[in-house]
Amino acid sequence: MADGTKELNGFSFYSVGSGTVLDHLVSYKGADDGFEFYGGTVSLTNAISYGNYDDAFDWQDGWQGQNNTNWYAYQETKGNFGIEIEASANNNDFYPKFTNITLKRAAGCTPEAAGDVQVDAIQFKKNGNGDFNNVVIDGYGSYTEGATTFLGAAVKIQDVDTNTNQVTGGKIKLTNLKITNTSQNIAGATSSIIVTFPEGKYSANTTATGATLSPGAWATVSGTNLVP
Repeated sequence: MADGTKELNGFSFYSVGSGTVLDHLVSYKGADDGFEFYGGTVSLTNAISYGNYDDAFDWQDGWQGQNNTNWYAYQETKGNFGIEIEASANNNDFYPKFTNITLKRAAGCTPEAAGDVQVDAIQFKKNGNGDFNNVVIDGYGSYTEGATTFLGAAVKIQDVDTNTNQVTGGKIKLTNLKITNTSQNIAGATSSIIVTFPEGKYSANTTATGATLSPGAWATVSGTNLVP
């Protein structure tokens, strides 16, 4: 739980290997990220990140889990990115793989800290990459702070190297995306970053289903079912 003074992830995985099973886990209303991976090859299945103040999911340092499925994120009150992705500026030839992802941001959800606006569903930076299929993104619209309005994006590419090496290089793949109530589908962080996915590396699908999770004791907090 958030206590207003500490920023601790709900779950942090440091170089965890593929022999470890991570299944049916819930990170609920923490003060930092819901789940964060620092390298390793472990995969995560059937996961809920609910109401965490920073990113719902986050990874770096070349994490490459290959069998991730059924991730559900719901951001309310405060929250930054649905997923923040980086690779410590290393242009790796490998990347993690995902199926069945849902990222939802509630109306009125604000960034964690004033002056540090992070309102995108999936952000790639520092040569972060990944292969995603069957993704539902909803609610990443505009946010106004002072005299500036920021437009949320389903997919944001943060820097030139990531755009060149990962997007153009074909190491980011996003297929069967259903995007609703979101200001931009694809965007670069600056006007000089023109994001164009190679053929077959990006596609929309209005019938995408996203995460398909089963309710039960694992997905219940204080009598409330977290599965939509």
